[in-house]
Amino acid sequence: HKDVWFGGDVLIGNQAAFSVSYYRGQKLQVQNQGAPDELIYEPETRRYGLYGSYRFFRQLDVLLGYQYTKEDWQQQATSPLGSFTGSSLSIEVDEYIRQGLVAWARYDSNPYDAPVPALVKSKDHRYMFGILKTLTERGNVKAYLQYSYETFDTWQEEHSKNRRLTAGLDLAW
Repeated sequence: HKDVWFGGDVLIGNQAAFSVSYYRGQKLQVQNQGAPDELIYEPETRRYGLYGSYRFFRQLDVLLGYQYTKEDWQQQATSPLGSFTGSSLSIEVDEYIRQGLVAWARYDSNPYDAPVPALVKSKDHRYMFGILKTLTERGNVKAYLQYSYETFDTWQEEHSKNRRLTAGLDLAW
């Protein structure tokens, strides 16, 4: 299959920008793998995105993103092809404290409708906070510390929470 992915960016001065994106693709999907009712079908996925950013006071970036998704779904080989939709939202704020030091915060929300009436709407939320420091004048060595908190509610009404603290070192040459 040929996937189509289109994106366009518009810069507004040196402080603002917005982007649009479109994706359409298909792939072979194995549903109910290993079960007696296993089936293979080719669902189609479509995604439409709109993103924007604005820099305040030369040191504070605010980024917003929205993506609408529609994906095909088939539970059993005898059932008709259905679909489910989702609307993802992301918000990020980056504060450039001084040259080579940045702190950020990000929130992502990804709710999806249930593909069949017996299931409930799924949703996940992710909060991330972090700080990054370049350790060289060229900026090719960076150290960072990041905390993330995620909650997931699945179509089967399962709820989970994940907390993660990550420390890292990025090297680029």
